[in-house]
Amino acid sequence: MGAPLPYDKKTEDVVLGSVIHNPEDYDSVAKFFTNKDVFYQLRAQLLWKKLTEMKKEGQHIDTLTVCTSLSQEDIDLLYEKMEGLNDEWKEKISLSIENGEIEKGDIDKVITRIEQIKEESK
Repeated sequence: MGAPLPYDKKTEDVVLGSVIHNPEDYDSVAKFFTNKDVFYQLRAQLLWKKLTEMKKEGQHIDTLTVCTSLSQEDIDLLYEKMEGLNDEWKEKISLSIENGEIEKGDIDKVITRIEQIKEESK
């Protein structure tokens, strides 16, 4: 297995934010991102997948439509991909969503909560 490729989280965030705020630039950016795995961050992979789906379906892309379009399936995928995420953590995240601490489509808050739970369990 080869060495991991270099990555820059801020660059990934900027690329995704740029496409969300300037959806007309999607096509010019997409030619450089032919595989969602080019993104290091799981949330970046999920957002790129969602943006690609929205573009293909001709949906309007902006911050609100992207956030509200994230499904429970997207969130479940996030759970599956998080290394070391056990059932107890899943339950804590689900409770945070049910209690309104985290909105269903807010991946950043879900990831932040997962990181908090990991720290609490140390």
